[in-house]
Amino acid sequence: MVPEFLKSFVQGFIFMFLCIMSYLIVVNFLLVFLGESMGLYDNLILFIAVALFLNIAPFILLTILDRRKRKQQIAAEDEFLKKGTRTNAIVMDIQDTGVTINDNPVVRLSLSLNHDSFGNFQQNITATVSRVKIPRVGDSIIVIYDPNNPSKMSVLYE
Repeated sequence: MVPEFLKSFVQGFIFMFLCIMSYLIVVNFLLVFLGESMGLYDNLILFIAVALFLNIAPFILLTILDRRKRKQQIAAEDEFLKKGTRTNAIVMDIQDTGVTINDNPVVRLSLSLNHDSFGNFQQNITATVSRVKIPRVGDSIIVIYDPNNPSKMSVLYE
């Protein structure tokens, strides 16, 4: 059985590949057939510059946008780690998802948290845990969560 995230990744990859190839075919078709009417063939350097720009610029733009988005995600994660509420949680249940990241298993944890402002509450999260230190039912682990949105939670590793 193929994990769901892998299916969606492959589908997204195929979609992006088809979009990029379609773009390149259209741009190069236009360059070949409109280049003569635009006078691009008379100036070879201009033709090469336009061709390179139209073929490379979208990839540079996508890279810049992706890096900007990643910086925003990192800033949001740092903010969460700084301002989140740390508390102890008791592992009530643990289930393997069948997925590993860098040889570490991804598990579903059912946690019981006790915090002064919320009292007792239970939360289910999916987390990557160390292969050599997999939590067991009854273990106490440290978690961090957003007091405004307790469903946003992460396991802290020390």
